[in-house]
Parts: sequence; structure tokens; C-alpha cells
Amino acid sequence: MQYIAVLCVLTVVNLLTSPRYLWVGWVALGWGTGVGFHGLRVFDKIPFLNGEWERRQVEKCPERGL
Repeated sequence: MQYIAVLCVLTVVNLLTSPRYLWVGWVALGWGTGVGFHGLRVFDKIPFLNGEWERRQVEKCPERGL
């Protein structure tokens, strides 16, 4: 909800200040990408960033844990 609300405000600011260049699209793209990756991580949809993967990486080098 915050993403949508902030983008609405930024769109209004963009249209009032420089209507010929829509820079708000770059903000939406960058922030949206971050929100998307965060959602994938939260719902465990990225297999190489979950707890099991991290545990296996730590077990590969036991001397680093000591």
C-alpha cells in the first residue's frame, strides 16, 4: 500500500514539475524490482537464498565457523 501511495504522490509531483519527462517510471521500476525480490525472498521462492542453502554453505567450511 505504501508503494502505491508514494508512487501516486510522486506521479502528481512529476506531472506538476516536469510533465514532459516522466521520471516517476524509473522510481517505480527500481523500487518495484526491490519489492518483488523481497517478496520472493519472504515467501521462500528463491532456492539459493533460503536457510537451507545458507546452512549448507556454512557446513562446507567448518573452520570458518570456529
